[in-house]
Amino acid sequence: MPGSRRIQFALALLVALAVVPDAALAERTNWRVMRIGTFRVYSTLGDSRTRTIARELQAFSQTVGKMLEADDRLPDIPTRVYLISHADMQDYLADLPNTAGKFHHAPGENVVVVDASADFGLVKRVIFGEFTSSILREHSVTLPIWYVIGYTELFSSFRLQGNDVFVGDLPAKLEVSRVGRPWIPVERILAVKLNDPLFKVSESLMQFRGESWALVHLLLFDTPDLLSPTSAYLSSMNLSTPEPEAFASAFSFDKAALDEKLRALIRREVIHIRKFTYNSPFAFDSVAIQPLSALEADTEFARLTYLTGRPQKIIDKVVAVAVAQSPQNPDIRALAARVGAHAKAPIDIADLATKFADGGTSDEQARVDVADALLTRDTSAPSAMQALAILDGVIRGDSPSIEAVRYWAYAGRLAKLDPRRRLEVLEAASARTPHDTFILTHLAVASEELGRYQAARGYYLRIMQVSLIPTERLWAQKQTDSERLQLPDSVR
Repeated sequence: MPGSRRIQFALALLVALAVVPDAALAERTNWRVMRIGTFRVYSTLGDSRTRTIARELQAFSQTVGKMLEADDRLPDIPTRVYLISHADMQDYLADLPNTAGKFHHAPGENVVVVDASADFGLVKRVIFGEFTSSILREHSVTLPIWYVIGYTELFSSFRLQGNDVFVGDLPAKLEVSRVGRPWIPVERILAVKLNDPLFKVSESLMQFRGESWALVHLLLFDTPDLLSPTSAYLSSMNLSTPEPEAFASAFSFDKAALDEKLRALIRREVIHIRKFTYNSPFAFDSVAIQPLSALEADTEFARLTYLTGRPQKIIDKVVAVAVAQSPQNPDIRALAARVGAHAKAPIDIADLATKFADGGTSDEQARVDVADALLTRDTSAPSAMQALAILDGVIRGDSPSIEAVRYWAYAGRLAKLDPRRRLEVLEAASARTPHDTFILTHLAVASEELGRYQAARGYYLRIMQVSLIPTERLWAQKQTDSERLQLPDSVR
């Protein structure tokens, strides 16, 4: 049942991420891994704290998904969570001193990094906010910037107590004020686009974030009769209806009236907190937590630096540590080859590629690593055919990773694999991650190869709708308008 809470809007909740130093900095011999659903949690903490954090992360992900349920399924994106030592965070992952948490979104995968010695109750606010933003970017409906920011702030204050979750409290470090800063009219908020000058001034940016949070709160939690018109408004804009027209057709009042509703909400200093109670507990006590060897931990840490785009000298350093322990280990060789290929360094994995193509490993990640290394080094048809053979066993399995599908699709295009087969795999993957423009592009190309020009145009139109990159949207529009796609279908 929804509850209410009195809050002081003008008071900023300033939180310092105080890091408690470890009594003794351990080597990477205390790593463990826990797998549940789409989460893979690597931890240097004890089993109990690892389960507690994993439980909260999964509850958060499930709750955001529940709030965003739509006709299309939510993105089936795996999440890697790393609860690492303070020393590893500061020496290899931190961009600024005392960074306690990071979130990194890559195509087909999310990465959460937390300093295990920090207070997770504080760090999680940053992680939850970034996690929500990532889910919204991958959602099947393209949402305006103010809504994404307001919704992200809304979920950054997520709390879990037993089987109850609470959403909507005032986030840390956020101010919502009618005085002290210039008020941004709602009409201006609704018109904000990427690269808006408003974002270049910290004061106006903070006011925008605060008002966006309050506006989303007003529309979703505090005024039930605005839920339906808000949904119609967002849906209309997703269909490329100009914002002024979408607003006028959805709401029975003008933007000045909405501005006054927002001011009134802030003046009352009362908001509604949404509560969800799950009938089935988030059970983690029975989930196995497996210890990792020092080599496995070092290899996974090297992967973490690679996935989060750390400077090449840092990646090379941690990869070298793992390689030195076991130079012939196929997993670390595969990762080292992938890193080396992207750094344009010489690699020698002919034996490994042959072994994997013959079914020499069931490790999906190692197969993806080698396929990436091959295609980065050489885009010839023979190299693509070898990558296809390496990934074939993965693609034929249940729910292959989106990362594996991406490399398989790229190799299939280079090797001129039957476009019907490519469409079969890509359509299933696109349903799992509907905003992946890489997959949409390959769907368009395969459709065009089959003479299905209308379908190809549809995929390019979809890219125009969901892409957040202006140059990509322009490119997709040029494809849609091209003469070759105006031909009648000649399906073969």
